Amino acid sequence: EKIYSDPNPRKTLTFLHLSDIHLDLEYKEGTLAQCDSYVCCREEFGYPEDQSLAAGHWGGYLCDLPLHTLQNMLEHIATTHEVDSIFWTGDNSAHNVWSNTNEEVTNYTLVITEAIKAAFDSSIPVYPSLGNHDTWPVNVEDFSAPGINYQINKITEPWAEWIGEEAAAEFADWGYCSVPFKLAGDKFLENSRVLVLNT
Repeated sequence: EKIYSDPNPRKTLTFLHLSDIHLDLEYKEGTLAQCDSYVCCREEFGYPEDQSLAAGHWGGYLCDLPLHTLQNMLEHIATTHEVDSIFWTGDNSAHNVWSNTNEEVTNYTLVITEAIKAAFDSSIPVYPSLGNHDTWPVNVEDFSAPGINYQINKITEPWAEWIGEEAAAEFADWGYCSVPFKLAGDKFLENSRVLVLNT
């Protein structure tokens, strides 16, 4: 059997896209994993007698993500794949939207920021953006003046390492920016930019 291959293969790039992490810092292994709420696997929902209904170590279907699962996943990707750039498109907080606060929602973004920085070499560019669950109330931001969003004010400095000081100044006003398209190893895609949108 003949196997045909391209005699002039194109260079390919490998990107990691992180989205809808929905971390839950209150995730508790062994708690009820099937409850009547939008987010289960928390101590407030109790512990089931039937262990088949209990939240597992790595997560549960009706639950948001435990921190150690995220950390393990990022470490695995970092050690088994050569990534050229990382795109992180938000939706970081747990689904308890009825009780979220500005501080809580922002903390989820900061915790994930630190998890990404801990897992990946600083030479790998990260392009972060906000999702609709990264504000409080969910889906709502105040754009009556530049630079007044609580979440944006708290994450601009930690993200400046990734997007650069010039883009960070633009991001601080409205939560969006434009940056040169950089790849791992300080390489750039010529005549290309990444548009970081506030979604």
